[in-house]
Amino acid sequence: MKALACFAAVAIATTAYAQTPKPISEAEYSRRVTAIAEELFNSEKKAAERWRSDARASEPGTDAGDAVDNVLYEDVISLLDDALNADPRNTHAHLMAAEVLRAKAREGEGAYDICYLVDARDQANAVIEGAARATAADFKRAKELVADIAHIPAGEIDGKESDCHDQDDDASAGSATVAEAH
Repeated sequence: MKALACFAAVAIATTAYAQTPKPISEAEYSRRVTAIAEELFNSEKKAAERWRSDARASEPGTDAGDAVDNVLYEDVISLLDDALNADPRNTHAHLMAAEVLRAKAREGEGAYDICYLVDARDQANAVIEGAARATAADFKRAKELVADIAHIPAGEIDGKESDCHDQDDDASAGSATVAEAH
């Protein structure tokens, strides 16, 4: 009977130990949170497109739904802030931040917020500067984002770059988190 009780205690302790989360490194935590943010961003992009489509269907000939990107993605930005706080060298998190900020910059057809564009460019540049740590696909996409932003006609951009980063000029160095950058 004592052997059975001892066996049961060991089995319970082993099961409890197996279910106890193991500590992970900050880099691994950052990687996991970035993956969650990417999945959420992809879902929200689909929802934004549906919202835009439905808004245009309900108000044909108008720009209804064009500013949806500026309303969404705050939760994604929060996750990426957390990921970059845990590991500022996470180039994929920087790339995702660039993608999200580029999407948020869109204020409607042919209108962009300068500060979001500057922040997106800065995050993409962080990937380019960290090329040794970035995947080839992330590096390529970061370069595409920088070029895409550079090719937006000045007449479609609201504001001027000097209006951005008033409180934290270090944010343009690409080392700041997403929230600090905007």
